[in-house]
Amino acid sequence: MTRLLDGWSASEVAAELGINRSTVSRWMKNDPEFVAALSGNKEISESARGGLADLVPRALSLLEQALQNDNISASRATVALNVVKAAASLGAAAEKTEGTLAARLAEIDARANEQSNRYD
Repeated sequence: MTRLLDGWSASEVAAELGINRSTVSRWMKNDPEFVAALSGNKEISESARGGLADLVPRALSLLEQALQNDNISASRATVALNVVKAAASLGAAAEKTEGTLAARLAEIDARANEQSNRYD
């Protein structure tokens, strides 16, 4: 667990432990005790949810920028995507976005499809 806190990827941790990467990923996504221990909290407070919700608009904007041009680093886009996923899985409020989180994600997905169709 300390390796993850040190910034190691799930793949790196899995390799060191001699287990499949999907096992570590599953722990990080589906095991509340593991997630709580990893975050250093036994419970996710409303304050934390609110803080995460505050990050969602910035994360969505960054993802939109990544879809529109190649000037966004893959690591920044990955962090933004993880923020959005975490907010969705925790049910963090998305009122600060234009519409619901699901609506914004659908909008981004539609734009990505439009751009993809332009290059086909």
